[in-house]
Amino acid sequence: MQVIRHPIFPPAETAYPPLNTYSSILCCSGSCGRIGAANLHMTASTNVSSNSAIVRGSGTHTWLFEVVAGISNLTPDFVGTFSQRTLRFYLYFETLPSADALICFASNTSGFPNYHGIAFKQSDSKLYTCLYSTFGGSFSFGATGVSVTTGVWYRIDIKISDDTVNVVVDAKVDGVALGQKSNATITGTLASLTFGHVTNRTLKYRIADIIITSAVADYPIGAGIVRRFVLTSDGTHNTGAAGSFIVGAAGANITDATTNSYLLVDDTPLDDTTPDVDDYITQTNNTGGGALYVEHSFDSPDAFTPVNNPRGVDCIVAYHAAGTGIGNSTFKINDNGTESNILAFSGAGQTTIRYARNHFANPPSGLGGWKLTGFNGNFNLLKHRFGYSTDGDPDQYFDCVMMEAEFAE
Repeated sequence: MQVIRHPIFPPAETAYPPLNTYSSILCCSGSCGRIGAANLHMTASTNVSSNSAIVRGSGTHTWLFEVVAGISNLTPDFVGTFSQRTLRFYLYFETLPSADALICFASNTSGFPNYHGIAFKQSDSKLYTCLYSTFGGSFSFGATGVSVTTGVWYRIDIKISDDTVNVVVDAKVDGVALGQKSNATITGTLASLTFGHVTNRTLKYRIADIIITSAVADYPIGAGIVRRFVLTSDGTHNTGAAGSFIVGAAGANITDATTNSYLLVDDTPLDDTTPDVDDYITQTNNTGGGALYVEHSFDSPDAFTPVNNPRGVDCIVAYHAAGTGIGNSTFKINDNGTESNILAFSGAGQTTIRYARNHFANPPSGLGGWKLTGFNGNFNLLKHRFGYSTDGDPDQYFDCVMMEAEFAE
């Protein structure tokens, strides 16, 4: 017997889970493939690359640290100082460091900096909490460590906090606690959270599935994965008059009836700073475009299906403009009708690609935490919108967007 649902009785909303208990501020799998530019997951690097030769589980990329007698480090996208951070990432050695080497640390903000974090000790091949003095280039290790070797993925949980008297570092390797390290400090603040080492070493290792939070109460975060999501279909556009949105610089119109415009903005890894010819979406409205947008749906390009609610969702958008004049446009995620900005751009355009990132610990709808069913807050139904320009002179260009989300294992 066929069941007919009356349109005034839509499927019931599922219960709302509680708001995220983790104060997540970044999650990253290396899938974006871009480092070095402002407002990416990782804004500074030396001898580090996004790489897919060895991955963890169903992952597609890792951050590869590889150097011979040199420096290798990676800095997450944080500006300013902080008093505490909690992290979880996975570590895989292909070649053990040739000498004692930092793996992850935060630095003082004034005076002669010291580095507080976790390190590899070469003499016994163990990981320890540590203080590294940049004045003498020397290590002071915590009381106990955990042995590591090559060819194994290790889960690293670490928290670093500063109470203005001491910096305290706690860490675990696959759930086994390292001896705590407490270091006197006179700065009262920390900055420059960094992966890797800062002086010459020979090493080769990988880091994957990073999640960072702003609260030591989150420690230890425990097992989890970070996976990528890109645009895989068109949503419901609101494009206005013909020519408001077009393909590339001077291509065909994109209208409310268009179903394949997502192919212009689905790049993975993300585009580099040189725009691909006419492989982007343009909004042209000089005036009157403030309510117009194109919409696209996210999905996994790797056939990954979440089974747990996200604990953090990161969005990175790539964009540029036809010229350097003043203009504006907005990039949003759409949570069942509730929008939240990834970027509200207003200012001088740039003809090469630049990036913007925003993190969502909880869904824009604000009715509870992320979930995988129902409507409001359903991660699986998220969409992206671009447009809303009230000054599209120069034309505003949307190149691509990627979402990375972290899930408990």
